[in-house]
Amino acid sequence: MTGPVAAPLEYQLIGLTESGDVGDILSALDQKQGRVRLQALIAEWLRMDNLVVLTGSGTSVSSGGKTMANLETAVFATIEALPDLPAFIKPIIAARKTDVDYANMMDETVIGFEGWLSFIANALVVTESTGAPFKGVTWPATPAPTITELPWFVDRLRMAIFAECALSLPDT
Repeated sequence: MTGPVAAPLEYQLIGLTESGDVGDILSALDQKQGRVRLQALIAEWLRMDNLVVLTGSGTSVSSGGKTMANLETAVFATIEALPDLPAFIKPIIAARKTDVDYANMMDETVIGFEGWLSFIANALVVTESTGAPFKGVTWPATPAPTITELPWFVDRLRMAIFAECALSLPDT
């Protein structure tokens, strides 16, 4: 006679196991321990300064999610609709849109939205760093943001991305 069959695990976490092979890291845990481990990992990830969630292209589109292609457009529209929009932002956004439009029209590549965001965030770090080996950033659009305006822009980009990516998904 065989013993009771264990219920299949509700959760899986695929990654490098202790043996160095790719597999389910939670397989040695029971349902409760697996859930607690995942909750702890997610809580830790959400406390990170930079969090990137990688999913398949279009995974959540049916639930209202955005692809990277339309996220950029939605983020800019959200920022441009803000009532306290400083004047310096419009030329930066317009320059980005022009670069993207020109590249698409000429069938050339242009830096992606994620790369562009990295440059904006790095510009903030450079302008706020007192001990940096160089001072300032040259912006192709004028007027360039001031040291007090650039943090506003980065903060609004962050909030707009969060707002555009926030989904209410059904429990199933």
